[in-house]
Amino acid sequence: MFNARHVKSHLKPSGPSSFEQLGDSFPHRLNAWGINAQVRGWINYYGAFYRSELYFLALRINQHLVRWAMQKFKRLRREPLKAWAWVNAARQQNPRLFAHWHLLPLTPNRPAGAG
Repeated sequence: MFNARHVKSHLKPSGPSSFEQLGDSFPHRLNAWGINAQVRGWINYYGAFYRSELYFLALRINQHLVRWAMQKFKRLRREPLKAWAWVNAARQQNPRLFAHWHLLPLTPNRPAGAG
């Protein structure tokens, strides 16, 4: 079962300093970054044995992305709502940037896959 310590200890972003720096060659850079490979492995394993936990895993990873954005950009430092908006805008602009984003709905209060 996943817990906060497990996710925190395994997701240490190092590499590109912002999503924009990933550019057109983002699959190669994300492999170097290492997050997608790790998350894809979790999705494959827990998707087979504990699928209900994947939604909470994806939310937890997004929380880490928001905290990273708040630490990286001064304009987001004490603005968690703006940081969430920034991550959601990056997700809408490039929905395949992170492997876990397909597990979450694009709009709140709607299940994933709802049209």
